[in-house]
Amino acid sequence: MRRQRLLVGVLGTALVGAFPVALTSTSAVAGTALASSVDGQYYGAPDGNGIWRFGQRIRFEATVTVQCDAADPLPYGCSPVDETGDTIALQRRLAGTTAWRTVTTKQATGALTTLVTPSVGRAVYRIVYSGGTSQGYAGSRTGNSPTLKGSRNPHGKAVLTRRGTFYRGNVDPGWGRKPVTIQKKNCAAARCGWHTYATVRTTRNGSYSARITVPRTGRFIWRSTVKDTLPRFVRGYGVQYYTTRSRLPARAVVGR
Repeated sequence: MRRQRLLVGVLGTALVGAFPVALTSTSAVAGTALASSVDGQYYGAPDGNGIWRFGQRIRFEATVTVQCDAADPLPYGCSPVDETGDTIALQRRLAGTTAWRTVTTKQATGALTTLVTPSVGRAVYRIVYSGGTSQGYAGSRTGNSPTLKGSRNPHGKAVLTRRGTFYRGNVDPGWGRKPVTIQKKNCAAARCGWHTYATVRTTRNGSYSARITVPRTGRFIWRSTVKDTLPRFVRGYGVQYYTTRSRLPARAVVGR
Protein backbone atom coordinates (compact mmCIF):
# COMPACT_ATOMS: atom_id res chain seq x y z
CA MET A 1 0.00 0.00 0.00
CA ARG A 2 1.46 3.33 -1.02
CA ARG A 3 1.90 5.97 1.61
CA GLN A 4 -0.51 8.91 1.32
CA ARG A 5 0.53 12.54 1.63
CA LEU A 6 -1.46 15.52 2.82
CA LEU A 7 -2.11 18.27 0.31
CA VAL A 8 -3.10 21.92 0.80
CA GLY A 9 -4.21 24.12 -2.10
CA VAL A 10 -5.83 27.47 -2.77
CA LEU A 11 -9.10 27.57 -4.67
CA GLY A 12 -9.17 29.83 -7.72
CA THR A 13 -11.62 32.76 -7.80
CA ALA A 14 -13.61 34.10 -10.72
CA LEU A 15 -12.34 37.44 -11.99
CA VAL A 16 -14.98 39.90 -13.10
CA GLY A 17 -12.61 42.63 -14.21
CA ALA A 18 -13.79 42.23 -17.81
CA PHE A 19 -17.18 43.65 -16.89
CA PRO A 20 -16.92 47.37 -16.08
CA VAL A 21 -19.84 49.24 -14.53
CA ALA A 22 -20.54 52.70 -15.97
CA LEU A 23 -20.90 55.81 -13.84
CA THR A 24 -23.43 58.39 -14.99
CA SER A 25 -21.76 61.25 -16.82
CA THR A 26 -22.48 64.92 -16.27
CA SER A 27 -21.50 68.10 -18.05
CA ALA A 28 -21.00 71.60 -16.76
CA VAL A 29 -20.84 75.08 -18.22
CA ALA A 30 -19.31 77.98 -16.33
CA GLY A 31 -20.23 81.34 -17.85
CA THR A 32 -18.96 81.49 -21.40
CA ALA A 33 -16.56 78.56 -20.96
CA LEU A 34 -16.83 75.54 -23.21
CA ALA A 35 -18.54 72.64 -21.45
CA SER A 36 -16.83 69.39 -20.52
CA SER A 37 -18.04 65.89 -19.74
CA VAL A 38 -16.53 62.96 -17.82
CA ASP A 39 -17.42 59.37 -18.70
CA GLY A 40 -16.33 56.95 -15.99
CA GLN A 41 -16.58 53.31 -15.03
CA TYR A 42 -15.31 50.95 -12.33
CA TYR A 43 -14.47 47.25 -12.36
CA GLY A 44 -16.03 44.64 -10.09
CA ALA A 45 -14.43 43.13 -6.99
CA PRO A 46 -11.71 40.59 -7.87
CA ASP A 47 -13.31 37.75 -5.89
CA GLY A 48 -16.57 38.07 -7.82
CA ASN A 49 -18.70 38.62 -4.70
CA GLY A 50 -19.08 42.40 -4.83
CA ILE A 51 -16.85 42.91 -1.77
CA TRP A 52 -13.34 44.35 -1.73
CA ARG A 53 -11.14 43.24 1.15
CA PHE A 54 -9.20 46.00 2.92
CA GLY A 55 -6.26 46.87 0.68
CA GLN A 56 -7.61 45.26 -2.49
CA ARG A 57 -7.39 47.61 -5.44
CA ILE A 58 -10.49 49.25 -6.91
CA ARG A 59 -9.96 50.23 -10.54
CA PHE A 60 -11.68 53.14 -12.27
CA GLU A 61 -11.38 54.47 -15.81
CA ALA A 62 -12.40 57.88 -17.13
CA THR A 63 -12.42 59.84 -20.37
CA VAL A 64 -12.87 63.62 -20.62
CA THR A 65 -14.44 65.27 -23.66
CA VAL A 66 -15.11 68.96 -24.30
CA GLN A 67 -17.15 71.07 -26.67
CA CYS A 68 -15.46 71.80 -29.97
CA ASP A 69 -17.39 75.09 -29.99
CA ALA A 70 -20.31 76.61 -28.13
CA ALA A 71 -22.85 74.91 -30.42
CA ASP A 72 -21.42 71.39 -29.96
CA PRO A 73 -24.08 69.13 -28.32
CA LEU A 74 -23.52 66.05 -26.15
CA PRO A 75 -21.70 63.78 -26.69
CA TYR A 76 -18.91 66.32 -27.20
CA GLY A 77 -16.55 65.70 -30.09
CA CYS A 78 -13.24 67.15 -28.88
CA SER A 79 -10.59 66.21 -26.33
CA PRO A 80 -9.08 68.71 -23.87
CA VAL A 81 -5.63 70.09 -24.60
CA ASP A 82 -2.94 68.06 -22.82
CA GLU A 83 -1.84 70.79 -20.44
CA THR A 84 0.02 70.65 -17.13
CA GLY A 85 -2.30 71.76 -14.35
CA ASP A 86 -5.47 70.20 -15.74
CA THR A 87 -6.33 67.25 -13.52
CA ILE A 88 -8.68 64.33 -13.25
CA ALA A 89 -9.21 63.15 -9.69
CA LEU A 90 -10.82 60.19 -7.97
CA GLN A 91 -12.74 61.23 -4.86
CA ARG A 92 -14.10 59.05 -2.06
CA ARG A 93 -16.76 59.53 0.62
CA LEU A 94 -16.58 56.88 3.33
CA ALA A 95 -19.81 55.41 4.69
CA GLY A 96 -20.96 57.32 7.75
CA THR A 97 -19.23 60.55 6.67
CA THR A 98 -20.25 63.54 4.56
CA ALA A 99 -16.88 64.82 3.32
CA TRP A 100 -15.36 64.00 -0.06
CA ARG A 101 -11.63 63.28 -0.11
CA THR A 102 -9.37 63.15 -3.16
CA VAL A 103 -7.52 59.83 -3.11
CA THR A 104 -5.58 59.98 -6.39
CA THR A 105 -4.99 62.55 -9.14
CA LYS A 106 -3.61 62.40 -12.67
CA GLN A 107 -3.05 64.91 -15.44
CA ALA A 108 -6.17 65.19 -17.59
CA THR A 109 -5.90 64.29 -21.27
CA GLY A 110 -8.26 63.13 -23.93
CA ALA A 111 -6.95 59.59 -23.51
CA LEU A 112 -8.47 56.94 -21.28
CA THR A 113 -7.21 57.49 -17.73
CA THR A 114 -6.93 54.69 -15.17
CA LEU A 115 -7.32 55.57 -11.50
CA VAL A 116 -6.66 52.97 -8.79
CA THR A 117 -7.14 53.12 -5.04
CA PRO A 118 -7.06 50.49 -2.27
CA SER A 119 -10.33 49.67 -0.53
CA VAL A 120 -10.61 51.07 2.99
CA GLY A 121 -14.22 50.10 3.66
CA ARG A 122 -17.68 50.92 2.31
CA ALA A 123 -17.57 54.10 0.24
CA VAL A 124 -19.03 56.10 -2.63
CA TYR A 125 -16.73 57.35 -5.41
CA ARG A 126 -16.80 59.96 -8.16
CA ILE A 127 -14.37 61.27 -10.78
CA VAL A 128 -13.79 65.02 -11.11
CA TYR A 129 -12.27 67.00 -14.00
CA SER A 130 -10.71 70.30 -12.94
CA GLY A 131 -11.41 72.17 -16.16
CA GLY A 132 -8.91 73.86 -18.44
CA THR A 133 -6.38 76.26 -16.96
CA SER A 134 -5.79 78.25 -20.14
CA GLN A 135 -8.32 76.89 -22.62
CA GLY A 136 -11.31 77.90 -20.52
CA TYR A 137 -13.03 74.52 -20.30
CA ALA A 138 -15.53 74.22 -17.48
CA GLY A 139 -14.95 71.56 -14.84
CA SER A 140 -17.25 68.55 -14.56
CA ARG A 141 -17.62 65.24 -12.73
CA THR A 142 -19.29 61.88 -13.04
CA GLY A 143 -22.30 60.93 -11.02
CA ASN A 144 -21.69 59.10 -7.76
CA SER A 145 -21.00 55.39 -7.80
CA PRO A 146 -23.21 53.09 -5.75
CA THR A 147 -21.82 52.31 -2.32
CA LEU A 148 -18.98 49.88 -3.01
CA LYS A 149 -18.75 47.28 -0.26
CA GLY A 150 -15.55 46.92 1.73
CA SER A 151 -14.59 44.46 4.46
CA ARG A 152 -11.72 43.86 6.80
CA ASN A 153 -9.10 41.57 5.29
CA PRO A 154 -8.60 38.28 7.18
CA HIS A 155 -5.47 37.44 5.10
CA GLY A 156 -6.26 33.77 5.67
CA LYS A 157 -4.45 30.75 4.27
CA ALA A 158 -4.11 27.05 5.00
CA VAL A 159 -0.62 25.81 5.87
CA LEU A 160 0.86 22.36 6.33
CA THR A 161 3.42 22.12 9.17
CA ARG A 162 5.11 19.37 11.16
CA ARG A 163 2.64 20.07 13.94
CA GLY A 164 -0.36 19.62 11.68
CA THR A 165 -2.56 21.55 9.26
CA PHE A 166 -3.72 25.05 10.20
CA TYR A 167 -5.75 27.92 8.81
CA ARG A 168 -3.93 31.13 9.77
CA GLY A 169 -4.12 34.82 9.09
CA ASN A 170 -3.90 38.34 10.39
CA VAL A 171 -6.97 40.60 10.27
CA ASP A 172 -6.40 44.07 8.86
CA PRO A 173 -7.16 46.66 10.14
CA GLY A 174 -7.67 46.83 13.91
CA TRP A 175 -9.02 43.47 15.07
CA GLY A 176 -7.01 42.69 18.18
CA ARG A 177 -8.37 40.18 20.72
CA LYS A 178 -11.58 39.69 18.76
CA PRO A 179 -13.29 36.63 17.27
CA VAL A 180 -12.61 35.07 13.88
CA THR A 181 -14.74 32.17 12.67
CA ILE A 182 -13.25 29.31 10.62
CA GLN A 183 -15.80 27.82 8.24
CA LYS A 184 -15.75 24.50 6.41
CA LYS A 185 -17.68 22.78 3.65
CA ASN A 186 -17.35 19.31 2.20
CA CYS A 187 -17.34 20.07 -1.53
CA ALA A 188 -17.01 23.00 -3.92
CA ALA A 189 -20.52 22.61 -5.37
CA ALA A 190 -23.22 25.14 -4.54
CA ARG A 191 -25.25 22.44 -2.80
CA CYS A 192 -22.57 22.17 -0.11
CA GLY A 193 -23.13 24.88 2.48
CA TRP A 194 -20.65 26.51 4.83
CA HIS A 195 -20.63 25.41 8.47
CA THR A 196 -18.89 26.87 11.50
CA TYR A 197 -15.86 24.71 12.34
CA ALA A 198 -14.25 26.80 15.07
CA THR A 199 -14.18 30.31 16.50
CA VAL A 200 -10.85 31.62 17.73
CA ARG A 201 -9.75 34.90 19.26
CA THR A 202 -7.04 36.99 17.65
CA THR A 203 -3.89 38.14 19.40
CA ARG A 204 -3.31 41.75 20.32
CA ASN A 205 -1.96 42.32 16.80
CA GLY A 206 -4.90 40.64 15.05
CA SER A 207 -3.29 37.31 14.12
CA TYR A 208 -5.15 34.01 14.48
CA SER A 209 -4.62 30.29 13.94
CA ALA A 210 -6.85 27.21 14.07
CA ARG A 211 -5.98 23.56 13.52
CA ILE A 212 -7.99 22.09 10.63
CA THR A 213 -8.49 18.54 9.38
CA VAL A 214 -7.87 16.54 6.22
CA PRO A 215 -10.58 14.14 4.93
CA ARG A 216 -9.86 10.47 4.29
CA THR A 217 -11.27 10.96 0.78
CA GLY A 218 -12.34 14.00 -1.21
CA ARG A 219 -11.71 17.56 -0.09
CA PHE A 220 -12.58 19.88 2.75
CA ILE A 221 -12.79 23.56 1.82
CA TRP A 222 -11.91 26.23 4.39
CA ARG A 223 -12.20 29.96 4.86
CA SER A 224 -12.21 32.47 7.71
CA THR A 225 -14.79 35.16 8.30
CA VAL A 226 -14.91 38.38 10.33
CA LYS A 227 -18.19 39.98 11.29
CA ASP A 228 -19.34 43.35 9.95
CA THR A 229 -18.83 46.61 11.85
CA LEU A 230 -21.19 48.94 10.05
CA PRO A 231 -21.27 51.52 8.66
CA ARG A 232 -17.67 51.10 7.51
CA PHE A 233 -17.11 47.37 7.06
CA VAL A 234 -19.32 44.52 5.86
CA ARG A 235 -18.61 40.91 6.80
CA GLY A 236 -15.25 39.82 5.43
CA TYR A 237 -14.03 36.44 4.17
CA GLY A 238 -10.57 34.93 3.85
CA VAL A 239 -9.23 33.16 0.77
CA GLN A 240 -10.66 29.67 0.26
CA TYR A 241 -8.26 26.76 0.66
CA TYR A 242 -8.79 23.03 0.48
CA THR A 243 -7.23 20.05 2.24
CA THR A 244 -7.04 16.58 0.73
CA ARG A 245 -4.91 13.43 0.65
CA SER A 246 -2.66 12.51 -2.25
CA ARG A 247 -0.06 9.94 -3.20
CA LEU A 248 2.09 12.74 -4.56
CA PRO A 249 4.70 14.48 -2.39
CA ALA A 250 3.16 17.14 -0.17
CA ARG A 251 3.07 20.53 -1.87
CA ALA A 252 0.87 23.58 -2.39
CA VAL A 253 -1.12 23.65 -5.61
CA VAL A 254 -3.58 25.98 -7.27
CA GLY A 255 -7.09 24.54 -7.12
CA ARG A 256 -9.11 23.83 -10.22
